[in-house]
Amino acid sequence: MISRRTHRSLSCLLLVALLSTACQSRSVEAPIATADNPSSDCRTVEHEMGETEVCGQPQRVAVLNPHTLDIVLSLGVQPFAYAESAVLNLQTFDQPAEQIPHLGRYVTTEPINVGDRKNPSLERLAQIQPDLILSEDWLVEGQYDLLSQIAPTLLFTDEKNGQQHWRYDIEGIAKALGRESQAEELLARYPEQVAAVREQLAPVVAAIQKF
Repeated sequence: MISRRTHRSLSCLLLVALLSTACQSRSVEAPIATADNPSSDCRTVEHEMGETEVCGQPQRVAVLNPHTLDIVLSLGVQPFAYAESAVLNLQTFDQPAEQIPHLGRYVTTEPINVGDRKNPSLERLAQIQPDLILSEDWLVEGQYDLLSQIAPTLLFTDEKNGQQHWRYDIEGIAKALGRESQAEELLARYPEQVAAVREQLAPVVAAIQKF
């Protein structure tokens, strides 16, 4: 029998592989501000902490964990700021392919370093003034109120409903970013990609189950 921890590990591996495939097939560019994104274009986004209003198309997106970074990149958006698992003595991730594990090769900008993903620098975030902050509830739930004072903050999760909950994350993040059509395209490709990805991960899955 596969334990809850093992099941979660397998789900995370599958998601990373799927979204990384999406990153490879999509031309990922930083969003460009345009005059036809009026501030009155607001929508309410549901997430783990409730509902948050997001207006316009965010240009300065602070991403505080790799799961969310994977989704953001797959939707064609580059991070304005990022938080790693360890505090690096860097102002920016100027060599993201080397400094951001696994996903750094898909990052084409130089995200501002905002510290540790479990304890991001509130001072640094306040200084750089992001349009939107994205993370997971289990990482920064205790800091949510403070983060929300800096910018609209959305916290998602990979805990509920097993491996299907990532769909909720993608749809919510896409709505916040104004990238709903990209999310539909990403999710539509899922059935075609999942078989190939499972085959690629078969040795890893077997090793985890054996362990």
